[in-house]
Amino acid sequence: MEPESSKSPQVLTIHDQPEAPSGMAPWTWSELFPDADYRFNFQFKRGLISSFYQPSARGSLALRERARLLTHHRADCLAWLPSSEGAIADAHQVFADLGLVPNPNASNPTESLLALGQSLEADLILLQITENQPVVIAGVACFPTGWSLPAKLGRSLLGVHHEVPELNEELGSRIHRFLSGLKPETSWERANWGLAATSQLNLNPSTFFPRLTAETPLEEIYVRVETQSLTLLPTSAAILFGIRIHLTPLLSLWSHSELRQRIQRALRTLPPALADYKGLTSIRAKLIEY
Repeated sequence: MEPESSKSPQVLTIHDQPEAPSGMAPWTWSELFPDADYRFNFQFKRGLISSFYQPSARGSLALRERARLLTHHRADCLAWLPSSEGAIADAHQVFADLGLVPNPNASNPTESLLALGQSLEADLILLQITENQPVVIAGVACFPTGWSLPAKLGRSLLGVHHEVPELNEELGSRIHRFLSGLKPETSWERANWGLAATSQLNLNPSTFFPRLTAETPLEEIYVRVETQSLTLLPTSAAILFGIRIHLTPLLSLWSHSELRQRIQRALRTLPPALADYKGLTSIRAKLIEY
C-alpha cells in the first residue's frame, strides 16, 4: 500500500503561552502534562456537541483526506453491524439538526456513515449497551492512532481496552459507571496524548507510516493529541464517541522549559508496558536526556 500523504495535518500552533494551543480548546498543555508522575487521564469537561464538531481553520485539508480514504480504502475506515441501523440514523439526524451534515434522505447505513465521514473532521464510533457492556456497533474512523475499526466491531469496550496495559485494572469500573450515566445533548470531553514520527493523520496499522526509533530526529516528532467527546443519542440510546486529532511539532513545546520538564517526567514515569504499547520505548531515553 502506498504511504499516506503527509500534507494534511491539523498542526496546532503555540501563541504567547504554551498553555493556550490553538484548536484544542478547552484543554491546555499544563492539563495534558501535569506536574506529576504519569497516570491515565480520567478528567472530563462538559461541552457542547455543536462546538466539538465545528469545522477547524484547516478542516478542508482533513476533509479532502477523509474523502480520499473513504473512496479508496473504505473497508479500513467504515463498518457497521445490522443491529446498528437505528443508531446510525439517530446520529445522522443529530448532526443534520445541527446543520453540520446534509439531511438524511432514507439512505442506508453505509450512505449515512459516508455522509458523516465526509462532512465532519471527527471520527465517530457508536457503542450500544448490551448485556450491561458497551459494544462497538458501527463507525467511521479515517484517522485512527494505531488501531483499526473493523477489528473492533462487535467487541465490548472492556475487550477493546484489554489491549491497553493496566487500563482496565485502573479505570475499567469507572469508565463503565460514567458511560451508564450519560445523558443526551451534553458532550463530555477528554484528551490524551502520544508521540508520532509523522504528521500523517491516518495511522491505521494497515498503512505504512514511520515509527519512532532512537534515531528519529526531534524535528520529525509530533505530539499527537486526541480530543474525545461522549454523548448519548436521544432516540436509540446509543453512545456517540467522537475523536479529533491535533498535531503539534514537539520542538515547538520543547522551547518552554517547564513544559519540557513535565513531558520528560511523564515519559520517565510511564510504565514500561504502556511505553511499549505507545511505541515510545526506543525514543524515551533520548527525550528524557535531551
